[in-house]
Amino acid sequence: MSVLTIDVGTSVIKTVVFDGRGQELAVARIGTEVLRPRPGWAEQDMDAVWNGVVFTVRSALSQLGPGHDPVWLVAFTAQGDGCWLVDGDGRPTGPAILWSDGRAGDLLARWSADGVLTEAYHRNGSLTSSGMPNAVLSWLAEHDPGRLERSRTALTAAGWLFLRLTGVTAIDESDASAPFLDHSTGDYDPGLLDLFGMRWAERFLPRVLGEHERIAEITRHTAAELGLPAGLPVVMAPYDIAATARGAGVVNPGQACTILGTTLCTEIVSRRMDASGEPCGINIAYRGRERVLRAFPTLSGTEVLDWACRTLAAEHPAALSELAFSVGPGADGLGFLPYLSPAGERAPFLDPRARGGFWGLSLDHTPAHLARAVFEACPSRSGTA
Repeated sequence: MSVLTIDVGTSVIKTVVFDGRGQELAVARIGTEVLRPRPGWAEQDMDAVWNGVVFTVRSALSQLGPGHDPVWLVAFTAQGDGCWLVDGDGRPTGPAILWSDGRAGDLLARWSADGVLTEAYHRNGSLTSSGMPNAVLSWLAEHDPGRLERSRTALTAAGWLFLRLTGVTAIDESDASAPFLDHSTGDYDPGLLDLFGMRWAERFLPRVLGEHERIAEITRHTAAELGLPAGLPVVMAPYDIAATARGAGVVNPGQACTILGTTLCTEIVSRRMDASGEPCGINIAYRGRERVLRAFPTLSGTEVLDWACRTLAAEHPAALSELAFSVGPGADGLGFLPYLSPAGERAPFLDPRARGGFWGLSLDHTPAHLARAVFEACPSRSGTA
């Protein structure tokens, strides 16, 4: 018996089929498009994301030879945060507003000045960034109330996928962790809604599914669309940075890992939430709230390399690497701040206005020096611009 797995990332959607021994049988992937209709905005077409899932699933299944073990389980993970609004019929009311969106930067500044962000952090363990649901919903209430009037539920990417696969409207504990989860109960904290002045948004919040509740049957219509048997169980795994930690074997207190992706994220497992000290990063319910995953996901990750490839006319990141290694460490004094996200940065500090740049630039520097400086830039050590 084989297992079909799906990963809906920000940059790529992937489907992999594994056999019963965990051996990879088939792989399919397709790139996604992040829409930026206005400065600071980051969106995705929700139907286009689903169509990408359909394409990769069908492509992976087509690679399996005759007589292959039948698929008996579907499991998936997806990018976190953001706001994927649907109406009462489960249809999108507009594009998904992503975790990397920066339109709510001014709102964050107000919450920060009023002490709301700090108080919420000490209560929930997560520092709100502009792409989190509370910021996005509050921004929409001010600037696009019609979108909210058309909407019934604020999902995440995983919630959107679970809805399309099973018809169930819900969210996983890991995805619900920021910004409203009460880590002691596994449900939403009304005090946090009040703190953000968002009791009005309670109607948009989907049901939170615990560790042993994140499973439902695929619908007959979706099974036919994907080329899968009807009635298969579908498991909504924790969202991507938590699923990656599990996949890497990072499950016990003190174990840690770093993800190099659209976000750069360093995370460590703890026994309980620790919201002491300076607000920073997020705390994610992990292993059914038996553990907490302390995570520091950046807004600027491998997209910086994509930008450098375009800017320096490198065909792909490997070519950029070759260019960078043609000069020595230190890039002859050239430095680079990697904060290229229009939303600024969220870890290890929160600053919606953080921006990138080169310093120490002179006529002696070449494209190779710029490439080297980009590779040597480290968000965890650089200061804000």
